[in-house]
Amino acid sequence: MQARPYQEELLEKAKEKNIIVYLGTGSGKTFIAVMLIKHMRDLLGRSKKVVFLVNNVALLEQQAQVIRDCTGLNTASYCGADGVDHWDKEKWGKEVQEQSVMVFIHQVFLDAVAHGFISISNLALLVMDECHHAVKNHPYSKIMTDWYHPAKKKGRAVPKVLGLSASIVVKAVKTEEFRKEKAKLEMMLDAVVETADGISIDLFVNSAREKILHYSASSSLGCEEEVGKVIVSARKELWEVKENELSAIMKSGADVNSKTTSADSLRKDFKFFVNNIFGSIGALLELGVYSLVSMEGSLEEDIKSKCERSDTIWYREEVRDMMADITKKNFRSIIRIAIAKSQILRFSGSEKEKILKFSGSKVLKLIEIIENKGFGQSEEMDMRCIVFVERKLISLALHYLIWKLKLATVVDVGYCYSANANRNVKDPREAEEVNKEKHRMKETLRKFRIGAVNVLVSTSVVEEGIDVPSCNLVVKFDFPQTFRSYIQSKGRARKKGSQYILLVEEGDSDKEARYKEWLGVYKMSMRECHSRMKVQVEQDERDGEFYCTSEARVSGTQAMVLLYQYLQKIPVDRFTRLTPAWTIQMSDNEDQIRRNQSQLFVGMGLLPPHGYLARVQLPHKTPRKVEGKVKVRKEWAKRSAALEVIRLLHEKGELDDSLKVKKKEAVVVDEDSQDEDDAIKKVQEETADSSVTNSHPSWTPSHAPLSTFTLWN
Repeated sequence: MQARPYQEELLEKAKEKNIIVYLGTGSGKTFIAVMLIKHMRDLLGRSKKVVFLVNNVALLEQQAQVIRDCTGLNTASYCGADGVDHWDKEKWGKEVQEQSVMVFIHQVFLDAVAHGFISISNLALLVMDECHHAVKNHPYSKIMTDWYHPAKKKGRAVPKVLGLSASIVVKAVKTEEFRKEKAKLEMMLDAVVETADGISIDLFVNSAREKILHYSASSSLGCEEEVGKVIVSARKELWEVKENELSAIMKSGADVNSKTTSADSLRKDFKFFVNNIFGSIGALLELGVYSLVSMEGSLEEDIKSKCERSDTIWYREEVRDMMADITKKNFRSIIRIAIAKSQILRFSGSEKEKILKFSGSKVLKLIEIIENKGFGQSEEMDMRCIVFVERKLISLALHYLIWKLKLATVVDVGYCYSANANRNVKDPREAEEVNKEKHRMKETLRKFRIGAVNVLVSTSVVEEGIDVPSCNLVVKFDFPQTFRSYIQSKGRARKKGSQYILLVEEGDSDKEARYKEWLGVYKMSMRECHSRMKVQVEQDERDGEFYCTSEARVSGTQAMVLLYQYLQKIPVDRFTRLTPAWTIQMSDNEDQIRRNQSQLFVGMGLLPPHGYLARVQLPHKTPRKVEGKVKVRKEWAKRSAALEVIRLLHEKGELDDSLKVKKKEAVVVDEDSQDEDDAIKKVQEETADSSVTNSHPSWTPSHAPLSTFTLWN
């Protein structure tokens, strides 16, 4: 590939100093990073590496492959679903030796550094893709504030930093606010924002033609009010069932950890039925009766899958089944109402005629756009269209509808959504599902690039950074939630003559005003990034408490994760889940507050009159509560208590010096087995050398935690 003049200009700046490359999507930011890696390749060896960080799994392998193809360097990618949580120092050491470039999901890299497996000082270059995420408690921020800046302050070697971004701010802001956000990002990344002249970019980068297309207010089905009443009634029923069970849990004789586990599990399932199921009905009704009826089976399957996972429920199963029955009963009632009012089952026309008759005006406008290949007949015959939606279920509904239409302009239709959404990749079963979805999405995107699929219905998972250069039509079916979403989604339309369409209901002046504001923000942002005006900003207040060993250092946030990881590895029966119970209370211990208070508050004379003290009750027979230090924020107090638990676990030998859980042979106890006593005795013998004793819990509710370890006598 031949570098464009503005890419060479920005490369030279990157050689001289740390920079944040601020260019629109499709302008070749990644190629600038690749050229810098090639420039620095002579510095790479056994002790110096390049780390390239990405913000989501969808980008991971794409960026790794680009680096492999363009540099020829040994390059590997790493994410949670790869099982990296179980890797030890030896395994990481082997990876570091074998690879020159390591592409990470940000959290995986942060954890590897915290456990002492990778040193920030051993990096020659640190690239942060979509670096605008480096705010608040994001892993990008933690990497810089917890590792890069302290190392630099102590005079240790730190890597060159290269940030890549197409949108510095999330929402529309005025000039002064933009300057502050830009200055904060520059301070966080120890870099300066650099961009290129708009005219020079326009010579090489294709910008999509933009247009708002209006659809009429959907014709009333005549059942909205009736359906609304059913939804309100269903939610009320679910609420009452949840509250009654919650009350029973709290009044039971269970220990506080069992109560916490049961209550958390109940609230999670309640949220699933109320939000995932009934929350989707309004969106489906907007699509029309056809989509509502066609997705009935999908929603029923979701409910069935939820009820089949008996190993993930920690309250009474009959209560969950009751919530499922309420949901199914009311959902079927809504379907019956919609069918009766629309008379869809009596329709005798073709499938296409049925779709056109029983779909809302927004869907009809989308069909018109796809048939016309954009706004007006396009000269470009090879249409590649991405339709962006907010919900996974809507992507499935539109995918099915477009597939059933058999339009002449559609070769085939695919769908994409986040593989990680609402999943715990640290759970082996969940990780397997995530990997399956990752591979399916990868194959769908491959087909889209070669034209085997030419219409793709996707959630925002494809918005940020995914390379689809053949895309020439983007339809934002759901209006962008933020300025950043607008910029990122528009950037997917990269081909010459491409179009970007926003669907807006007639008379919605608020959305049209927002769109006009975004156009002004983008122009202002490019102008300000050429400016060298210095703006004074204060660093965000941070807690700064860590627990350190000879090899590792973890923050309070990481301590919370470590605590849950440790509990997951304690051998228990198959119906058990171990959960810590937290309490946070106000504290007026002024001396302790003053000792733990940040220098910023003290220096400003703003010492608050009180703070928060967190205690954590661990799920063991020994009723030991662990408390942290008094903090000025609740979340800091909770993290402080977690750090104290990690300290105790390390001192008792449960965590090694890398602060990883020491390996023990897992023993899963079958509650129907006659050998339960022998199994627990085996665990006790294996852990005797770390001063851990075992005992049966004195009380065990259905699906509640069984404790096999007593950590402190």
